[in-house]
Amino acid sequence: MFKLADHANKLAFLIIAVLGFICFINFPDLETSSVKRVIKEVRLDTGLFAFTFLTLLLFLVIKNSYISKLFGQLDSFRLHKIFAIYTIFFVLLHIFYKPLFTEFLMHLYASNNIDINTLAKYEYDQTVLVQFLKEPSVLIAKYSCYLAIFLIFITIFQKISYRFFFRSHKLFVYLYLLVTLHMIFTLHVIRMDSYVGYILAFLLFFGLIASITIIRKQHNKDKAKNVLVKSYETHENVLKLTLDFKDDNLKEDISYIYYIKDDKHNYTPFSLAMTDENSSTFIIKKEHYFTKYLYENIENIKTLTVQGPFVEYKYKKDNSNKILYIASGTGIASFIRYLITNNDTSAKQSLLFIVKDKESGIYKFAEKFISLFSNKINIYVYESNKQGRISLDTLKSYINSSDKVYFSGSPKLKKNVKRLCSECKVKGIYSYTEFRSII
Repeated sequence: MFKLADHANKLAFLIIAVLGFICFINFPDLETSSVKRVIKEVRLDTGLFAFTFLTLLLFLVIKNSYISKLFGQLDSFRLHKIFAIYTIFFVLLHIFYKPLFTEFLMHLYASNNIDINTLAKYEYDQTVLVQFLKEPSVLIAKYSCYLAIFLIFITIFQKISYRFFFRSHKLFVYLYLLVTLHMIFTLHVIRMDSYVGYILAFLLFFGLIASITIIRKQHNKDKAKNVLVKSYETHENVLKLTLDFKDDNLKEDISYIYYIKDDKHNYTPFSLAMTDENSSTFIIKKEHYFTKYLYENIENIKTLTVQGPFVEYKYKKDNSNKILYIASGTGIASFIRYLITNNDTSAKQSLLFIVKDKESGIYKFAEKFISLFSNKINIYVYESNKQGRISLDTLKSYINSSDKVYFSGSPKLKKNVKRLCSECKVKGIYSYTEFRSII
C-alpha cells in the first residue's frame, strides 16, 4: 500500500509541476497577445490549479473500496487535510490575482519595450445564455469558495465542536456543485483544443460523479447496514462493543476499519478488533462526542448503522526478520485480529503495548485477546503511570532492534516513532485512531 500521506507535500508539488508545465506550453506569446488575452489565460490557469485540488479533495473522502486499498482509508483522510490547504491557496490566488498580475504584466511589457497599443485585440464569442449567466455564476462560485474556506479554517484549527465538524463537512459537496456552475457557464474561456481544456473537462466530469457518489452516501443509499448490539462491557472509560454482524470477505492480512453511527450522530471510524462466527468486536475509548455518547448510553442503544469494511493497512510479507508492533491505548485494536490469525514463523515478532497501567480498562479488555497470541510473539507491556511517559531512548531501543515497525496509537507518539524509524533506518508503517486529527 502506498503511503502517499507521508509525502503529501511532495505529491502536491508534483501535481503543481505537471500542471505548471502544461500551462506553460499553452501560454500565449507576450509579444503578440494583448493584456486582456494574457490575463484571461492566467485566470484560466489559476482556476485549473484550484479546481484540480478541489476535485482531488472530493475523491479522497469517498468511502470507496478501491481508494481504501490504494491509500488506506485513514491515509486518504490525512492526504485530504493537507490538500485542503493547497486548495485554499489556489482558490484565493484565482480570486485575487488580477490587480497584482496586471501590474506585473504592465511592468513586463514596459521592460521588454512592447507597446500594448500595437497588440492584437482579444475577442471571443459569447452566446446569449453565457452572457446572461456568466456574472451570476462567478458570484455564486466566489461566495461558495469563501464559505468553504471559512469552514476549512475553523476545521483545521479545531474551533468547532466535533458534532458541528461533521455536519458542516456535508456542505462541501454542495459548494463544489455550485462551483461547477461557474465552470459550465464560462466554457468560452476553456480552449477545448488545448491540454488545459481537456484537463478541466476531465475534472468536471469525474468531479460531478464523485459529488453524486458522496451525496448518495450521505443519504444512506449505499451499502450501510443496520445491526444489533449483541453485547457490551465497560470499564474505566473504555467500551468493548460487540455487534451482531460479520463480513465474510475479510482477509487475514489486512486491518480494517468500519464507520459506525446511530440516528443522532454522523459516522465515526473504529478499528475492527476481532470477529467470530457471527459478530464483530470493537474497543472504543470514551473521548469525543460520539464515543462519549456511546459509552454513557450503550445500555439504551439497540441498533447501530455500520459502513465498511475499509482497509486501514495491509501486512506485507518481505525479507524482514524482526517485526515490531507498537500500540498505545486502543491502538491495540488494529493488531488483535491479525496477530491472532497470523501463523507466519519466518520472522521474529514482538508487540510493545503502551498503557497507563494493567488496571486500566483498555488493558483489561485487551488482555483476553493478547492471551490468544502470546505463545507466538514476544509481549512487552509498558505502564506509563508507573514508569512515566515512555522515553525516546526506550522507544529507540525497541525500534533499533527491528527490521520493520507497525504503529497504531496517538498522533503525538506517532511523530516520535516515525522520527526514530527514520533515524534507525527501519521501515515504518503507521496508523492512528484519533480521527479528528486526521481531518
